[in-house]
Amino acid sequence: TIPLITVDLLPGITDVYQDQSRPNYNLANCRNLKGNPVVVLIFIDDNESHWTKEEVTTFTQEHILVGLDYLEKNARKWGVDLDFTIESYSTALSGYKIKYEGTVNRNLYNGGSTKDVLDKAAQDIGCDSNWELYSYYKAKYPKDDIIFLNFLNKSGKSYTRHSISTGYLAYSEHCVIFADYLGSSPNERKNGSRASTVAHEILHLFGAEDYYTSVSRESLANQKYPNDIMLWQYDDIEDNLIGDCTAFSVGWTNVPPDVCFDPQWWQ
Repeated sequence: TIPLITVDLLPGITDVYQDQSRPNYNLANCRNLKGNPVVVLIFIDDNESHWTKEEVTTFTQEHILVGLDYLEKNARKWGVDLDFTIESYSTALSGYKIKYEGTVNRNLYNGGSTKDVLDKAAQDIGCDSNWELYSYYKAKYPKDDIIFLNFLNKSGKSYTRHSISTGYLAYSEHCVIFADYLGSSPNERKNGSRASTVAHEILHLFGAEDYYTSVSRESLANQKYPNDIMLWQYDDIEDNLIGDCTAFSVGWTNVPPDVCFDPQWWQ
């Protein structure tokens, strides 16, 4: 039996002002990557894959916690206090049946992202929608930002859904993260190799952008930020850096870097 969650729905977030220097910063519900954000881990089964108890535990310890620790350490380098609080749901460990009835698309370039992953998970947890689940957590942690990470135990291209791109005001931003790179298998998964993806997608939620969105931007990034986590995600997360542009884009510094004034960066 799913325990129904009774909660007062929060009003939708209507401010959509975009700073030209960091157009995805300080929008919707993921705004402050500092303090004590709450990370809600949701391990989702679908028609192609499922999670066992051992897999949930191992993936959390070897990949998720490593990625969160990396962000906490790098925030401190920028003089920012960051200490995550973690909540977790899975069929294997939490007593809920969390299954996407269907198949979550593995490849963004072949049909686009599956849009209702968090909605379906919220219903399995006892809410009507992703916004009701967000409202529940915001009532529980009123001073903290809420981060929803949805995990599929199969290969695929991970992605982040921003509310500004959906057209809905009552919509919770979230990430969908695949346990393996697109085209790879669990046998190729190394200890910690998905930690950089976890960190990369969380940074997306708070305003960081990919550095490979255009030839001109990628060229500049290879010159100025060759090891930045928004350009590459290395198997060993410690090989990644968080440069001044990424730090600026998530609000760890308010000093815009030189690339923000370079037209090639925005082409």
